[in-house]
Amino acid sequence: MARIAIRSDAVVLKDGKILLEDGRLIGNWIKVGEDAEEVCRETATKMGMDIELIKPLHPTVRWGTNEKGEKCTVVNLSYLAKLKGEEDGG
Repeated sequence: MARIAIRSDAVVLKDGKILLEDGRLIGNWIKVGEDAEEVCRETATKMGMDIELIKPLHPTVRWGTNEKGEKCTVVNLSYLAKLKGEEDGG
């Protein structure tokens, strides 16, 4: 059976640099019924960041592993974002 996992990630720019958490974009796996944009915002909030999503970026599809470590097709839905109160993210 083919497995597909979907991630939602925010590309948060600050001072021309992308903010990472443990070497990764700020985001999480999307569960059935969750909204991709809300997953980005909630994950950032849990990390102490208040972000504003500016626009969606091109989705990517790759072979990888899901949150359980299982091999699968991973679809990344990414958004350009900025910290609230900061200048435009790009």
